[in-house]
Amino acid sequence: MRQQLAARAAHIADHTGMNAFFRFLNRGSAAILMYHGVCSEDFTLLNGYDERHVPISDFRKQLKMIKDCGYSFVTLSELTTRLTCGLSISRLAVLTFDDGFRNVVRHAYPIMKEYGAKGCFYIVSNFVGHRTLLWTDLVETWVRARAPETLRIAIHGETVCYDLSTQSGINGAMMNLKSRLRRIPNMDRLRWMEESGMTRREYIEQAPEEFAPADWNELQALDPTVLEIGSHTQNHPNCDTIHNRKELETEIAGSKLEIEKRLGRRIDHFCYPAGAFNPDTVETVRRAGYVSAVTTNQGFARPGDDLFTLNRISGDSDLMRFKSIVSGSLPWLQRSARYLTLSQ
Repeated sequence: MRQQLAARAAHIADHTGMNAFFRFLNRGSAAILMYHGVCSEDFTLLNGYDERHVPISDFRKQLKMIKDCGYSFVTLSELTTRLTCGLSISRLAVLTFDDGFRNVVRHAYPIMKEYGAKGCFYIVSNFVGHRTLLWTDLVETWVRARAPETLRIAIHGETVCYDLSTQSGINGAMMNLKSRLRRIPNMDRLRWMEESGMTRREYIEQAPEEFAPADWNELQALDPTVLEIGSHTQNHPNCDTIHNRKELETEIAGSKLEIEKRLGRRIDHFCYPAGAFNPDTVETVRRAGYVSAVTTNQGFARPGDDLFTLNRISGDSDLMRFKSIVSGSLPWLQRSARYLTLSQ
């Protein structure tokens, strides 16, 4: 019900000029848009669960919409240079892609060149170039493989049961289990996944192609004036759960060095996995020699922002809602939807 009300509010906001009004209010800011992958049209595995891989047709429409809303595309380096020098960032847009999926190279990159779009591709250095999965995708694949049984597991001193007999139960189990694993120390998470049998090759082999990583040759071939490469750590841990100084530096500085060695170019930009960071994480990123770091905190980039905690804006599969996102009217729409829900 709330999603339907929000969608209805998005249409009303656009037709009444509300989006144009918010674009005017936010005219001095820049939009750093957050994506993960751009998938083929027939990839439906994540529909209704976590649509982090945007279909090709939607991605194309979104880029057109961004341009129609009056934004100009820049790379992250161009944006951070303007922020550092105190220059205008009015209605600039940067596309960012987390993780390192091959579909960004094969699907998103050609469309970006077609529309003159620019951005940054944050890669997990131990994910790229291997036949493996991100640990989050591995959790999802493992849970799907266990359906329709009732899954009973012990994790960090607590026994949890998941009913996998329905799709909603499977979706809920994947979200809850990933959330629990993110909250425990990184080494404990790795150990638990190994002991559970989750890391067995059979689960990796049955994952869809959309979860596959790019390889180093593909990344080397990307034009950095269109799509820069950034770091997303070595192994995609939640950095705020790493309490060992050496381990944290390896994930942050080690990934930078590895990518620079592989590609032969400077890596200046970092992305916190799952948006998880704390003051120690931020300081480690600064000391590693990065120029910027992005979060998953929702909002525009504005003059005077800390370059190591930059806001981003998540996409949406509904084009009218996406228009409200790039205009900045979304928070108003969300409040309106909550009000309408409470008044029912």
